[in-house]
Amino acid sequence: MGKSSVMSPLLNYHLMVRIKQTARDAPFVWIQV
Repeated sequence: MGKSSVMSPLLNYHLMVRIKQTARDAPFVWIQV
């Protein structure tokens, strides 16, 4: 549990960054996510 609690914020941040970058080129990605 401790390991996932540390990785979760990092993964969430990474996903947010990727989604934001992708949203610039393809706004329809928001629907898929």
